[in-house]
Amino acid sequence: MNLNKQKINANKTIKEAIKKIQLNENKIVYVVDKKNVIIGTITDGDVRRGLIKGLNLEHDVTKFMNKKFSYAKLIKGKKIYKKYLKINKNQIPIINSKNQLIANDSIQDIKKNYNNEIVIMAGGFGKRLKPLTNKIPKPMLKVNGIPILELIINNFKNSGFNNFHISVNYKKDEIKKYFKKGKKFNANIEYIEEKKPLGTAGSLKLLKKKNKLPIIITNGDVLTKVNYENLLKFHQENNSDITVAIRELNYQIQYGVLKFRNGQITSISEKPIENFHINAGVYILNPKVLKFKCLNKYCDMTDLINYALKYKKIVLGFPLYEDWIDIGNIQNYNKAKNKWNEEK
Repeated sequence: MNLNKQKINANKTIKEAIKKIQLNENKIVYVVDKKNVIIGTITDGDVRRGLIKGLNLEHDVTKFMNKKFSYAKLIKGKKIYKKYLKINKNQIPIINSKNQLIANDSIQDIKKNYNNEIVIMAGGFGKRLKPLTNKIPKPMLKVNGIPILELIINNFKNSGFNNFHISVNYKKDEIKKYFKKGKKFNANIEYIEEKKPLGTAGSLKLLKKKNKLPIIITNGDVLTKVNYENLLKFHQENNSDITVAIRELNYQIQYGVLKFRNGQITSISEKPIENFHINAGVYILNPKVLKFKCLNKYCDMTDLINYALKYKKIVLGFPLYEDWIDIGNIQNYNKAKNKWNEEK
């Protein structure tokens, strides 16, 4: 790969670095100064950690970069690898005697396959999308001529995941008839059938677990370009019990906002912008979470998370910077069709 596509100047924003990370195979960029001296590296994990600490996409790459990176030094035509053989790295920068980046060495990535169980919540009634959902369930609405549910499965497959459990209820036969057992889609698909609505987390109690690996859960109306391999890695490296994908939302209040002290106005802001982090509808649970008592009755995912927090479990947020949309209403459905049409 062209080295210029993998390096970025220190005065650039992390938003620009993300574009480079997403476009190169080894998902890493090298931060260099004006003299082409390498001063740090940035991976997907570095980006997420920075966002969690409160940084945003307009901050300089130097705020996110890892300053303690491994490298190979070229001295008199020989590569001297420092700390290289002791670690598992897909790519390592090669520098000269002046610490200038001159090349990189890569180890071919072998595509991994993961045995984690994927649960897709597809049993909702889709009331806000009526009349479109009068005859078909919401996850079967098409974007680019492909059902939402199929797009979700395809994205998981691109990350190396193939074992799916689809939680169904409303018009479940439409879903089962289309996907069957997944052979047509090169996937293993089983179904969790609710006899009555159990909430956005309640059907997990019906999951027939096959292994002790973390379970990835997504709502059946969420489209995202996230790499689920990165999400799983984040969950495991941080020893999390529950990991929640989160999305930053900026909301502009349409009025002047006042602050008071003892009845006296202390300040006024005209149409301020408030920043929030919202639940993006994608989760990872450790298997022991399935034993929580709150799952023995109607239980939404918010109930499950609050239960975990009550008992001091580790619940972490995983910031999403990739494309994401919740297709919960007609407006967002039309937006999704336009957005994914542009990217096809």
